[in-house]
This record gives sequence, structure tokens and C-alpha cells, in this order.
Amino acid sequence: MLSVDFCFLLVLVSSLNPRQEHFCALIVAGETAKSAYFNSFPRCHSEKTAEVEGCKLLKNPSVEKRISDLRWEDEKAMQSDRIATKKEILEFLTEVVRTPAGNVDEEHKLCQSFKNTEGVREIKIPDKIRAVERMAKIQGWDKPEELKHSADDAFLALLDAVRSRK
Repeated sequence: MLSVDFCFLLVLVSSLNPRQEHFCALIVAGETAKSAYFNSFPRCHSEKTAEVEGCKLLKNPSVEKRISDLRWEDEKAMQSDRIATKKEILEFLTEVVRTPAGNVDEEHKLCQSFKNTEGVREIKIPDKIRAVERMAKIQGWDKPEELKHSADDAFLALLDAVRSRK
């Protein structure tokens, strides 16, 4: 999430003044229009004024665009950190396939569950066959091969002759 202080630096490239920029940052951070207006415009002391002016400011096209831009930037930054990449998924699946079951203990990252009853250790790990199937699907290896057929003129003439006899 963008920090409110960082947003003041963005004023240089924005058509908004510092208070409006601060207001936008607070809205993106989850504050209500009234609360964001109070925090951005310290001379405002009336709740009613803050509510009315905050709503007006939200309808300002420049403010709307800035809020939209900040949300997009914020979402983009969060997505890159939260979502595994195709490469990370393939590396994990490869580790599932290549790691011998005997090398997985209760501390290993492939251990899904661990049970120790009466001296018997039971460790559940991901299914290797399923991991291979997922890798094949991600890589597109499971698609049927496309066969292209061609025929020369002699074969097509023969085919036409056979069809016309029926």
C-alpha cells in the first residue's frame, strides 16, 4: 500500500494540491470521505462540512482519476507480492516430483501433515503423479498433437470417383 508521505512526493506530477493528494491517499487507505477530509483539511471543524465537502471532493474528476490511479498502483504492487508466478509453481511441482519420499520429514516444506502414533511416523506429501499432470497442463504438454493431412490431385480424383459411384 502506498504511504501517505509518499503521496506528497507525487504532487509534483499531479494537478492536485498537497491537501487533495493527501485526501486521495487516505481514501485509498480505507478512510471515509468525511474522515479523509478532516485529516487533509485541518481548518475544517464541522462534521457536516467535512461530510459535504468530502463528498464533493470525491466527485471532482481530477480527484476521481487520482484515486483510481492510486488504487491501480496499489493493486499492482500487492499482486506481484501475493501471487505465485508460473516459474515458482513449476519449481515447486518439480521439487515434488524429484524429492524422494524418504527425504521428507515433519519439517520439510513438502510435508502436508504429520502423525506419530505408537512409534509409527506418518507423513503426507503431495502426489507425484498429480504434480506431473499439473506440470504437463501448465506447460501445454497434455494437448493432443495436431496432425495435418494433405492429399495430392490423384488421390482427390480417386476419392471423387468413389463418391460418385454411390
